[in-house]
Amino acid sequence: MALDINYFVFNGQDSRDFGIWITAGGLGVFNGSAADVTSTSVAGRDGDVIISNKRRGNKPVPYSFALNPPGGMTLGEAAERVRNWLQADDAYHVLRDSYNPWRYAEAAYLEAFTISDIALKAGTGTINFSARPRLYHDTYPITGTGSVKLINPTGFVSKPVIRLDSVSGKVSLLFQSDAEGSKTYTFGEEGKTYQNVVIDCENMLIYEDKTVPTNLFSVCDFPLEFPTLPAGVTTLTVSGNPSITVEPRWYSR
Repeated sequence: MALDINYFVFNGQDSRDFGIWITAGGLGVFNGSAADVTSTSVAGRDGDVIISNKRRGNKPVPYSFALNPPGGMTLGEAAERVRNWLQADDAYHVLRDSYNPWRYAEAAYLEAFTISDIALKAGTGTINFSARPRLYHDTYPITGTGSVKLINPTGFVSKPVIRLDSVSGKVSLLFQSDAEGSKTYTFGEEGKTYQNVVIDCENMLIYEDKTVPTNLFSVCDFPLEFPTLPAGVTTLTVSGNPSITVEPRWYSR
């Protein structure tokens, strides 16, 4: 992995370790995704009626590559190794690359892996990932005790991951911002203590993070509307004065 070549990292593994040389594409040319809308023409009315479905679809992230089999492998052996890596599952994983090192996407590899060989010694092709329509910013976690101030530098509402070290009883989270005013979210039951609570607002999960996670969804009073962070300043205050860690998950499109 000593060569200074362009690369991507998918599901924790580096393309350079597989003999892949990236020649073009990637997050550096991460095009925006189209809005998911329904457009209807109405007789006698100029222009279409547009109904937003309040979502955006996935977008492709292509990488043109050359495959140089490493460590004395044949081209067939190297290609099989790459194929097994990319097609290990159909899930989303973190995707990073050297073109845009301070951003990352959540992407899945869903296509067949094919290459064109060069005299059976090397291969070329294109790897196409399907990415969620957000390019996340690398941001250090924001920490505090009892309260934290969160400053969203983007124009997009983010869905953070919030971690609380230890809380008891009925726990309230108060979010205050100029954009959305005051909103309170509560969870828990009187007489009970909860350790290492994770509130994943993107995936709408709330649980105690341990060897066998304890799902807290049944004691959550906000099952259909998890907290968000609008543009600008938001102050989060949590009852019981716990240690708070927030992964803000700022993003661009």
